[in-house]
Amino acid sequence: MDGRYKETSELFFYAFIDPFINAHWDLYAIDYDEDMDSYEYLPNILIINEIEFLVSPKAAKFSKYWMDELSACSNNYQHIMKKGYRSL
Repeated sequence: MDGRYKETSELFFYAFIDPFINAHWDLYAIDYDEDMDSYEYLPNILIINEIEFLVSPKAAKFSKYWMDELSACSNNYQHIMKKGYRSL
């Protein structure tokens, strides 16, 4: 699969579906990855691509694994992500 389509689908999912399920059911998409160590790796991929996502309290406990990637992102993205979850 072309990487553009994967990135586009991730962008759509986290821009529209994630806020929707959070607003209606207080769920976070980041909590529903099928990998056992998803909090260590999935956020890194999203951050490297500067895809905004909601950080659940569960996921925030693993934020130490993402700090290097987040610090390498644009200031605007860092601000958005830190504003969205105060423990980052």
